[in-house]
Amino acid sequence: MIDYFCFVIKKETMLQRIRQIIGRSTEDKFERFPALFEREILVAREARRILVFDEAKNMVTDIDGIRVECLKGKRIFPRTHVEQTVSVIAKIQELGGDLISDYDDYSTITNWHRKIPTKRGIVETTFGDFLAGKHNDLGDKVFLKTIVKDFSSVCVRKNGEWVYEKTGVPIAKRVKKAVGVMVSPVVKIARDDDYIEREWRNFIIDDEPFTMNNYWTHEPLEEGYVIDWIRAKAAELKGIMPSCYCMDVMEYEADGGLEMDLVELNPPIATGADLIPLAHNIFGVPFEDGYLRRARRQGLSVQKRAEASLGE
Repeated sequence: MIDYFCFVIKKETMLQRIRQIIGRSTEDKFERFPALFEREILVAREARRILVFDEAKNMVTDIDGIRVECLKGKRIFPRTHVEQTVSVIAKIQELGGDLISDYDDYSTITNWHRKIPTKRGIVETTFGDFLAGKHNDLGDKVFLKTIVKDFSSVCVRKNGEWVYEKTGVPIAKRVKKAVGVMVSPVVKIARDDDYIEREWRNFIIDDEPFTMNNYWTHEPLEEGYVIDWIRAKAAELKGIMPSCYCMDVMEYEADGGLEMDLVELNPPIATGADLIPLAHNIFGVPFEDGYLRRARRQGLSVQKRAEASLGE
């Protein structure tokens, strides 16, 4: 399904860090919660299915640091940030590799909201038009985020000015006015008995859900009706979206009950450091004893920090 994860670096210090991670002993490989991408690197290392793209040198090397000259017949999953997507896609194509997602896919998935409706409703506009009041019918409290991820926050309108909900600081200078944004109603995500939000990150590979895990804790999804909803949504999107993408879904409170809805779709290449369950599944490396218990505690802590910062 996936032959290699390919991690992208920009600086020599980043390469040294990846080499340091790869060289860690088996005994201490999972002794703590890792920094960005670290656990994924370790999991891919276990299966010796890791590549490194040095953007500055325009060069791909394998786990042993040997330069790779051909990737023909190999399916590659780049792991990077938005700003490096073009360069890594071009290099893997140059070497003949089969990308899990290319740049055309990236654009289609980034603009998913233009083809796929949500129950809560999403309006696309520019930041300038939003500030100018052209969408005042959406109310005085909204969730606002840029289409190409750079900014997201709950915002409220006070005395005719849009501000961060938590601090009251104006948002007018936060984003350039020509930038595209998505505006949606603020919803209350349901929670489980331990206060964990009922939001799930799901990877669709070859049009089928491959992993379905809690967004915050990495715990595998077990509730049948949620699994059925995700499978049905993936089937609905077949032919509308590319065959591989990340689908975030949530259950939220509505009219005295609960509703399932899409949160967003993300290109798999630049989905951030939230592919830990996917990496374990792809490379057949089981979670070590106690990981999910620790991940649940860690996830709750991260969730609370995210809630505290959402309104800046």
